Amino acid sequence: MGWGVKNITFLDNSTVSYSNPVRQSLSEFEDARRSRSKAETAATALQRIYPCIEANAVCLTVPMPGHTISESEEDALERDITVIDELVANHEVVFLALDSREARWLPTVLATKHGKMAFSVALGFDNYVVIRHGVKSHEKGVKSGFEHLSAQEGTVIPYSDLACYFCSDVTAPGNSTIDRTLDQQCTVSRAGLSMIASGIAVEMLASVLQYHDPLAAPANIGDRTILRPYWVRLPHQVRGYLSRFSQMTPCVRRFEKCVACGCTVVHEYVTRGAEFVKEVMNCPSYLEKLTGLDLLQASIDDVHVEFSDDNESIMSL
Repeated sequence: MGWGVKNITFLDNSTVSYSNPVRQSLSEFEDARRSRSKAETAATALQRIYPCIEANAVCLTVPMPGHTISESEEDALERDITVIDELVANHEVVFLALDSREARWLPTVLATKHGKMAFSVALGFDNYVVIRHGVKSHEKGVKSGFEHLSAQEGTVIPYSDLACYFCSDVTAPGNSTIDRTLDQQCTVSRAGLSMIASGIAVEMLASVLQYHDPLAAPANIGDRTILRPYWVRLPHQVRGYLSRFSQMTPCVRRFEKCVACGCTVVHEYVTRGAEFVKEVMNCPSYLEKLTGLDLLQASIDDVHVEFSDDNESIMSL
C-alpha cells in the first residue's frame, strides 16, 4: 500500500492457525480461534487498515503436480483452473508466497502464458529466497538499453531471459508434503523471516517499476556498484541466511527445458488446458517427458570424465 497499490487479491484455501498471528500482521488470535479463512481475514484486515484499498479474497486450492485427483473432482478442478487463469490475466503482478514447491507450478505457467510479472517467495527455517521470474516481451526487438555494457563494466541479462523458480530443476515437482521433515515446513521458521522476505519482494517489485519499461528491466551480474542509475542494479534473486546474517544475489538464465516456464509446457497448457493439468497432477513425470528432461537425465550415463594426479596417472569414469 505504501507504493500506491490499490487493488489486491488473496488466494488461499486454508484457515488461520494459531502460529499465524505471531509471524505476520494480517491475522489475530481471534481469527485462529474461529478458524476464519486466511484469504478473507487478510482482505478484511487490509480494508480496516486502509479503507480506500480494494481487497478481494478467493478461497480455493491451487492444483499441484503429484497431488492426485479423482474423476469426481474433475469438474471442480476445471472451475478452479479457470478462476486462477482469469485472476492472473486480470492482475499485473503475481506473488507466489505458497507453502510448497509444487504449489508454485501452475501460477508460474499462467504468469508465463499471460506475460505477467511473478515473484516467488520461499522460506526455510532460517533462510529465504525471493526470485523475480523472467517475462517474455510481446514486442519483437525490444532492448533493455544497456547492451553497450562490456564484461568489465558488468553484465546485464534481459528480463525475458531470467530464470523462473523452477529453471534450476532437472526433475519435475512432486508431492513434497509426503514425509516432509520439520525444518522443511514453512510454518517452522524464525519469527521475523516472513516479514524480511516479503519486504524484499515488495521492494524488488517497486524497483522494477522505476524502470522506463518494467517488463524489460534487466538483471545485473558482476559489480553492481559501478552501474548508474540505481535501478540498473536490479538483482534477479535474493537469497538470505539469518544463521550468518548475510545474503547473496545470484543471477540465472532461463532454462529452455524448464518444467514451468518452458515454451513446450506453456503451449501444452494453452492447447489442452485442464486435461494437461490433470495429467500432471496424477503423473508429474509427464513433465519430464514433455520437456525432454528424461533424456537429459539419461545422457548423464554417457558422460566420460578423466582425473589425473601429480604422477600423471589417469582415472576414467
